[in-house]
Amino acid sequence: MAEIGEDELKKLEYLSLVSKVCTELDNHLGINDKDLGKFVNLT
Repeated sequence: MAEIGEDELKKLEYLSLVSKVCTELDNHLGINDKDLGKFVNLT
């Protein structure tokens, strides 16, 4: 198995965070929007 580079690891961490935010938005507000999850992470 090839080693995962630092950039790939950061991308995976970011995607994991976006997923968690999207899950929370859906659970608490009923909003299921990946773009909003990305926006929340950038602000």
